[in-house]
Amino acid sequence: MARRGDPDKVLSAFQLQLNESLGQYLEVETALTTAGAHARLLKQTAEDSAFHLGALWEMFQGRWFIAAVSKAPNRFIQNREDEVRCAMTGLPSNIRTAIDLFMGGAPEVKGNLRMADIETFLDPNGYNITFKDFDAWRASAVAHLSDPYKQAAMRLAESTEATSFLRLLTALRNVLAHGSDGSGTRFNEACRAKARDQGFGLAGEVNDPLKRDKHDVRDIGRYLRARPAGGGVERIQLLHERVKTCSEMLRT
Repeated sequence: MARRGDPDKVLSAFQLQLNESLGQYLEVETALTTAGAHARLLKQTAEDSAFHLGALWEMFQGRWFIAAVSKAPNRFIQNREDEVRCAMTGLPSNIRTAIDLFMGGAPEVKGNLRMADIETFLDPNGYNITFKDFDAWRASAVAHLSDPYKQAAMRLAESTEATSFLRLLTALRNVLAHGSDGSGTRFNEACRAKARDQGFGLAGEVNDPLKRDKHDVRDIGRYLRARPAGGGVERIQLLHERVKTCSEMLRT
C-alpha cells in the first residue's frame, strides 16, 4: 500500500473498474444471446453483474476514505491528539507527571501517517471499512476528513438523488446475497418513488428509469434486463452509469 493516498486517483481507478465491469457484462450477454442461451442464464448474468457492482462500490468507499484522510490528515491528527489528551486527564497524577517530565507532555500524532496505519486505526478488525448508511458516512466525514475531502463527502451525502440511488444499490446487493424476505422487502421499498415521509425510495427524475410502481419486483434478473418505457438501455447498464455519476461527486 502506498504511503500517501490520492483520492482522485482512487476515484479514476474505480471508474475504470466500472467500465470493465459493464464491458464484461455486455460481452457475455452478447455471446449468450448469439448462442441462443436460455433466458434464465441471461438473467443470472445480469444479477451477477449487479452484485459485483455493489461490492465494487462498497470497496471504493473505504479506499477513497482512507486516501482522503492520508492526503489531508490535519483533522484526523487533531482529533486523535484530542482523544489522547482527554484520556490522560483520567490518569493518576504520578503517571501524568511522568509523562510531562520524561515524555514531553501529551504525545503527538506523527504527521507523516502511512495509509496502512490509518486503515488499521479505522478498521482494527481488518474486515474493510464500510458505512452502514449515509448517516454513518456523514459522521465519519466530520470526525476524520479535512477539506476539500470533507466537502466532497458531504456533497454526496446531501444529494437525495445520489443517496437514494446508492441505497437502492446496497439493497439490491443484499437481496442478491441473502434472498431473504426482509432483504426483498427493503429492495422493493428502495426502488419505488420516494415519498416525503419515507427514508427509502428513489428521488429525482434521473432515477425514474429505475423506479417501479406499486407492484413488487419478484424477478430481480428480469428487472435488471428490462429497458425502461420509451426504450433505452437495460437497467443493469443504467446502474453502472449512475454509480459512475455519483462517484464523480467525490472528485476535488
